[in-house]
Amino acid sequence: MATTILADTAFTGVSTQGTARKVQSTTATSRRDAKPYQQNLLSRLLARLIEARQRQAERDVARYLATTGGKFTDQVEREIQRRLM
Repeated sequence: MATTILADTAFTGVSTQGTARKVQSTTATSRRDAKPYQQNLLSRLLARLIEARQRQAERDVARYLATTGGKFTDQVEREIQRRLM
């Protein structure tokens, strides 16, 4: 969003209306031409590690539920939470 700053023309004696338009059009053009955001190597690595850990946790929960007969009771929920923490 472009920000328009208006000055008191009685105080400065200069109109800023043309400048404000120029700033807005330059800002809009620079956003359109900007490269898409690219994460750095560390951010991508961390994201992959989190995703892998999430998949492993989901497999562990599915495996545990299979051993309990597929019933999701309060006791099973507490045990899953204990195992994952």
